[in-house]
Amino acid sequence: MSPEKAKRGRGQGDQQKSVLMQLFEEVFRLLFRPCTETPLLFFALLVVLDLLLCQVIIRLIPYTEIDWKAYMQEVEFFLNGERNYYNMYGDTGPLVYPAGFVYIYSALYRWCDSGSDIGFAQQLFVWLNVVHLLLVILAHRKSKILPFGLSVFFVLSRRVHSIFLLRLFNDAFAMTFLWGAVASSCADWYAMACVLFSLGVSVKMNVLLFAPGFLFLLWRASGKSFVKTCLYLGICAVVQLVLGLPFLVSFPVAYLHRAFELGRVFTFKWSVNWQFVPEHIFVSKQWGLCLLVLHLSAVVLFWLCKWERVPCGPGKQQGGTGKALRGGGKAKKETQSGEGKDVSCRTEEGKTDVVLYVMATSQIAGIVFARSLHYQFYSWYFHTLPFLLAVGLCPALPTGVPFGGHSVGASGFSVLLLGAATLFLGAVEVVFNLFPPSSVASLVLLCLHLLLLFTLLIAPFPRRRQQSSLGSKKTT
Repeated sequence: MSPEKAKRGRGQGDQQKSVLMQLFEEVFRLLFRPCTETPLLFFALLVVLDLLLCQVIIRLIPYTEIDWKAYMQEVEFFLNGERNYYNMYGDTGPLVYPAGFVYIYSALYRWCDSGSDIGFAQQLFVWLNVVHLLLVILAHRKSKILPFGLSVFFVLSRRVHSIFLLRLFNDAFAMTFLWGAVASSCADWYAMACVLFSLGVSVKMNVLLFAPGFLFLLWRASGKSFVKTCLYLGICAVVQLVLGLPFLVSFPVAYLHRAFELGRVFTFKWSVNWQFVPEHIFVSKQWGLCLLVLHLSAVVLFWLCKWERVPCGPGKQQGGTGKALRGGGKAKKETQSGEGKDVSCRTEEGKTDVVLYVMATSQIAGIVFARSLHYQFYSWYFHTLPFLLAVGLCPALPTGVPFGGHSVGASGFSVLLLGAATLFLGAVEVVFNLFPPSSVASLVLLCLHLLLLFTLLIAPFPRRRQQSSLGSKKTT
């Protein structure tokens, strides 16, 4: 081979390597780019990918009957004129969900040929899943903390797709309303957030795990005004009264007892989180009281030590959240970037991170000490995990900057942190896909939950420094 050909060949090889390196760098930039700086096209691709994945799932994996028939049997009583909750039941037991559930599944009963047209019901849940995903993305869209690479996990859970598409659980509707409330809170539409939050509670009471954080947001958004906060809570109450009116005017005690029973004991064999605890302890009132005390203690710690101290502008540790949640045009003008300054909560993006942080930590405190976690309960908190992991891992970065806005020098370490987050999400996913529940899996899940909770309690709210970011050419 002539020297000229050899030189030309080496040049082509170097060019190919250069192209591959550029491609790798672009992918790297995308994965670590904060959601607020990620083009909408990539989120649209996630939605399309999930829609296609849903269609593949319902065509290749058979539907599994668990609660759908019982749901149909329960709402059939309502459609036949029954209003006494004590007389409404299905194969799995009495009706224990509030009025919103009854109305939604009554509509499904009619649309799906008395519940027999499972295929059509699955298609409806496909589009419910799409709406749910859109609301999750909308809530995270302005986040400066969550990197796009972690948001990809929103569409990768086998168990969550099963909950929506193969089991048709009512958790899907409850969490769709909840994420609508979160997205509305991020946009400062707190009246709408109250309506959506209450609608979620009207489907299933698990939404109340977010209640402490939501109350805090309402309290601070109203300027710590007791009257204004009560007005917001009044909106929630009115929604419950209107929805429950047919039952409240007929058999109020039966409705309140069945639909809002707080002392319900779940079946031990389906509990994913406490299999290593003897069953007689699991069902005891003392065990439930102990978990309740731990839950409330964690909420108080978050409220006093974390939520009240969310930084907002340089040097403002106390009371910053209120300005964040009431942020507007003037607040944006006041925001200045500088070396070592905190994430400005007064911008729309910073406000989003405050809302997500408060709501997600409120809920994880309840999840860790939940009396029981059945398989479908995974949908309650799966979509909060990427953001919580991003918050928890931020302090480990050499520069202390948000995970989605790291420096070039921290890039290698950031890859390791993304890998750690992936392993965490993968481990939780595996636990919720193992059947039947086992004591070993429950111990693993408890350790993961406690690790996340402890990390969130000791980790400061992420800070961003004024420096170039690999994920963006802009200086923040």
